[in-house]
Amino acid sequence: MGNSLSAKKWFVCLSLVFLFQETYSQFLKDKINFGKQIMQQKQYDAAISFFTTVIRTEQNAYEAYYYRGECYKNLGKTQEALKDFNTTTQINPQYADAYIMKGNIYSGLQNIDQAIKEYALALQYQKQNASLYRVLGQLTLRKKDYPTSITYYNEAIKLNPNLESNYFERGNAYKATHQYENAIKDYSENIRLAPNSDGSYNNRGVCNMFLGNYAAALHDYDNAIRIDSRFQNTAPLLNSLEPLARLYRFEEVNSRLQKFRDLKKNGYIDSENWAFYKIYLVAITQAITKSDYLEAMDLLDEAESLYTSMVDTDSESEIRKRGYSAILSLKGYILEKVEDYDEAKINYKQALLINEAEPEVVEGLKRIANIEIELAKKDKIAPTLEILEPLINSRSISIGEDKIAGAKQSIRGIASDASGIRTLQINNTEVKVESNGYFEALLPINEGDNNYIINITDNNSNIATETVSIKARGAKINKAVDSTNTSDGNTLTEEPVYHAILIAESEYKDESISSLAGPAKDMAKVYSLLVEKYSFLPENIVQLKSPGRIDLLEEIIKKSKSLKENDNLLIFYAGHGVMINKANNKEEGFLLPSDAKLGLVSSYIKGDELTDAIEASPARHILFIADACFAGTLFRSISNEAPASVSEAYKDKSRKIMSSGNRTVVPDESPFIAYLQTAFLNNKRKFITAEQLLNTFKEAYTDKTRLNLQYNPILGLDQGGHFVFIRKD
Repeated sequence: MGNSLSAKKWFVCLSLVFLFQETYSQFLKDKINFGKQIMQQKQYDAAISFFTTVIRTEQNAYEAYYYRGECYKNLGKTQEALKDFNTTTQINPQYADAYIMKGNIYSGLQNIDQAIKEYALALQYQKQNASLYRVLGQLTLRKKDYPTSITYYNEAIKLNPNLESNYFERGNAYKATHQYENAIKDYSENIRLAPNSDGSYNNRGVCNMFLGNYAAALHDYDNAIRIDSRFQNTAPLLNSLEPLARLYRFEEVNSRLQKFRDLKKNGYIDSENWAFYKIYLVAITQAITKSDYLEAMDLLDEAESLYTSMVDTDSESEIRKRGYSAILSLKGYILEKVEDYDEAKINYKQALLINEAEPEVVEGLKRIANIEIELAKKDKIAPTLEILEPLINSRSISIGEDKIAGAKQSIRGIASDASGIRTLQINNTEVKVESNGYFEALLPINEGDNNYIINITDNNSNIATETVSIKARGAKINKAVDSTNTSDGNTLTEEPVYHAILIAESEYKDESISSLAGPAKDMAKVYSLLVEKYSFLPENIVQLKSPGRIDLLEEIIKKSKSLKENDNLLIFYAGHGVMINKANNKEEGFLLPSDAKLGLVSSYIKGDELTDAIEASPARHILFIADACFAGTLFRSISNEAPASVSEAYKDKSRKIMSSGNRTVVPDESPFIAYLQTAFLNNKRKFITAEQLLNTFKEAYTDKTRLNLQYNPILGLDQGGHFVFIRKD
């Protein structure tokens, strides 16, 4: 009986407690709502005082902190607001709105990383909030974290498929990552949902241009112009000039450019970074429209020179690259018009290296190929011959009587013909002719008069004959250079200028391709050696850290074409290389740029592309140093003769490759660089050829590493010279 009464008392007490808690909870809620009403009337100071009173009586009233923080935020007191929002999430870590408010503040303060962090925390508790996914997509897009941005937009679109802006913004992320087909789909969906979206028309036009869809791009730009008829944005009008030029509708380029000028508005082509493109447009509107091709070429050369001197790092650099390819394409077109087909092909090929989606360039190369076939059939002109060695003024030499036996004379030159060279003979002995017409032979020379009769037959059986006559008596000739010889014979009277492109491929985007630690360190070592010990100025050296395929090729084209006849270019590459066995049992080497995709050969860089990149260079010497697996199979090579002296080595053009291995795998921590560095440092000669330098460590390197160093001329480009390094005093 007593126990029963006691239980009843406890039940009554507990009921009163729960009733009190419920009543108190409702009381607190009512107070919060009252404070919100004050806040909604924009009486923020009064609301802050009220919420502060609530907090004094109830320190865990997280909503009071939250709404007071919102009042502070509305008054611009961001630090006080952040403090209250932080307290809110400390008391209730699942209160997502507080994380959102913090994200808003940090976003306004341009602290994008912290804003993303706060929004991501909110997303844990509001997984169906489409706006959160969108704002995270926007912020990661601003940070150029395009893959993450696309992921967020994917979720935002799933939750809200009818919000047109999501498609436009995701399209921008796709465009930035060169996923142009996906970008076009998104811009098209944006246009479907918002037909007057001039921005989507313009951006879709840009994507169509990158894909070589010139007519579609022009249609898009015209739609953007139609919608924005008052030209609040001049970009579509200016953008429409390129597809018209690519379609060779030059008069329309002229009329639209004049329309832009009549608007008296500034456009992107008026900025310093687009100065090269303005000259390109002048070449079209003031020269090509008048068929003044000579003036047009001068203007395009000026435009190219301006572009190659730029340091291009901003967000428009990808579009400007296409502007550069437009210059090269137009140069090819003009050179084709004036029937300079060899130079036209060079410019067309280089345009394709920078932008492979250029149908007018592909068609131009096809036209030239057909023309060359027809010209070859009709060719009745004898081949031409240029003798590189011996020079006319040095065809009287001397040989000591004790040196006559075994003496040799080098005969080198270039044979040319429209139909191609079938055979070349010197004194009835056949000599190999390379694809660029270069040939060399080492023939006996005797005391007295020596006649070397050169007979050249082209593919149409036209014949040319030339005799090289040499009188010989006296001193020893044409022996290999002794690497220890420091006599006056191994000097240069010219003053060469040295340039370098140093490439370190360390970070690969494809996770299937391992990143490398060594290349960046090796590039730094090579840079220090060239600047501190040899005649390379810092301003003449370009360093590329993990460049993509197009960036790498474009830089080589830009640099090599900007040089002069007494300039010399060293191209150093450290990174991955691969070798592929082709169907004809031949091996072909490739370099792997940072954006290569394993197994996708078109994303690699092959030797022929590097050859095309340097083919137009006026530089005296170009030397590739490749520290990569299988680099020895990168180029087709020809035989290599040692020069008689440094001055002999320097006088003729050279295009050669030095590689750390032939058909072998090279480790990340490269022993090649260590040996090369030691050779550079230990060299005491003022002038030393690349081959002489290599010979100082070749045997030791091979014995230690079992790797075969390679030093070979590049087939089709080399003319027998050698790169000469000049050591600082």
